[in-house]
Amino acid sequence: HNIYLHSALVLSRDIDRSRPHKIDEANKYFALEAALALFVSLLINWAVVSVFAHGFYSEVCSQVTDDLTLAHTGETVSPPFACVPEHKTHQGLDVKSSVSCVNEQGIGGTCMPIGLQGAQSALQALMGRGSTILWAIGLLAAGQSSTMTGTYAGQFVMEGFLQLEIPNWVRVGLTRAISLIPAVTVALVSQSSNSATADAFDELLNVLQSLQLPFALLPLLVFTNSEEIMGKRYKNGRILRKVGFFCAILVLCVNAYLVYNTFSFKSISPPLIPLILAFTVVYLYCLYRISKDAVIDLFLTDTESGDATENEKEKLITSAEVKDNGHYGTTT
Repeated sequence: HNIYLHSALVLSRDIDRSRPHKIDEANKYFALEAALALFVSLLINWAVVSVFAHGFYSEVCSQVTDDLTLAHTGETVSPPFACVPEHKTHQGLDVKSSVSCVNEQGIGGTCMPIGLQGAQSALQALMGRGSTILWAIGLLAAGQSSTMTGTYAGQFVMEGFLQLEIPNWVRVGLTRAISLIPAVTVALVSQSSNSATADAFDELLNVLQSLQLPFALLPLLVFTNSEEIMGKRYKNGRILRKVGFFCAILVLCVNAYLVYNTFSFKSISPPLIPLILAFTVVYLYCLYRISKDAVIDLFLTDTESGDATENEKEKLITSAEVKDNGHYGTTT
């Protein structure tokens, strides 16, 4: 949904489209805005991964391949494991497993999984109570950010694709109700079960989102490659078209491996196999429909004929400047 949202940001500014240099300037700032937002997001994710990797990695735990039993709950957990310092629950029970370890900082603990349910306890045991406050603020900020961007993306999808212009408060109420009901249900079910089940829910939701990525990424490539939509001047060039297509294939393959690596296909119940096969067929057919134009445009057409050369672009700029009677200077 953020891919749709970044694309829709072009509607937030009033641009004089009769002046090519104004469009070029707007494209530059839109690119900077999106790049800055994604770079800050990269830094945040990088920081989270680095803190947990530096604080909880242990060579001993990385080599444990068998399931372990947690002492405080008696539940069985599966690898991968991290080296978590021993600490107590609110009921005074020791949180530990049967395999001892020492992390990179020389702090002893036991091998345990770290999921969303137990992250705050692990951070508190390693860095103190202040780290859990920062962790809580981060989770709240992430939830609010997701809520806002999801609502905005829904607004642009409704107005652009479905041609539904409804009041903002109705849209917010409708989209939030649709999304919150299953979210609250999952939260209540996971809280009533053990932490491993709750973390499995969280992981499953993230993996399922990767299945939706092609339906945003591939149409984006098709639209930006189209001369009818972008115009001859602003559509993707030959090199960018190929680089974008192969990068998209790479990302989709990584996500496909993530789905395959997450689900245990051997434990699937036989009655579910026809449903999974039917879903796979429909899913692949939808991918074919949305990617067909991109593949044809990339391999089966004369791409060189559609690319404007630098001289042609310069002529377009010069002619526009002359037509505008010198209202703005030369653009390079």
